Amino acid sequence: MPAENPPRHRWYHAYKLEAVLLGLFAVLAIGGPLCIRYVDFLDGTKNSTGDSFLVFVGVFFLLALTSLVFIASAIVRFFRPPRTLRHILLRIAFLIAPPALLVGGLLATTPTAPAFLRGFERWVLREVDTDAVQQWLVTEGPKYVGKVVRSRDELPDSLTRFKTANIRFRDVPSGGGPCVELQWGGPPRHWGLVVGPPDMPMAGKDPPDLGSSEVEVRRPIKPGVYVFERG
Repeated sequence: MPAENPPRHRWYHAYKLEAVLLGLFAVLAIGGPLCIRYVDFLDGTKNSTGDSFLVFVGVFFLLALTSLVFIASAIVRFFRPPRTLRHILLRIAFLIAPPALLVGGLLATTPTAPAFLRGFERWVLREVDTDAVQQWLVTEGPKYVGKVVRSRDELPDSLTRFKTANIRFRDVPSGGGPCVELQWGGPPRHWGLVVGPPDMPMAGKDPPDLGSSEVEVRRPIKPGVYVFERG
């Protein structure tokens, strides 16, 4: 008769399924958010968020499916012999591992806004003539302050060639002149571009007219120009 495995190795053979599922879950929990961040960056270069949403749904579905199978198997194992202290501790560890890995992966890779804005910056530099917008604001911008313009006929091509829901004008808080905001997206995620005078302050999170429930992340591109994401 073939020799049995030494007792010290039996725990591995008893928990092969859990070990494989835990390894798969670890790859998804840590690699999934990293993949979402990278796709978010690529979306930014295209002024879109569609691909990152699909990747998020796919990763979430795989994580949910793997964790349900894993936890169900671990619970069944927990109530089956042997009930030595080592096996009990091992089963508890298997139950704790999935949420710990998931939280660790999310903390290591969030938020995604900086990745998206790095890509969106490339799109802006490629597609938007911000110098022309700043020059136009000096002469024509003051008469639009406080307005949200939806009719594109009265504005220059440098502002109207993009598909935005509206174009918003306001005064820079420091009094340096008017600025214009182009915004894309919809609830719960908005992003856009703000162009103002070169001395416009760009630090901080919330412009004066934002609601308290929204948080804004900014990325300066050049003096008087920054991109943002709100959510």
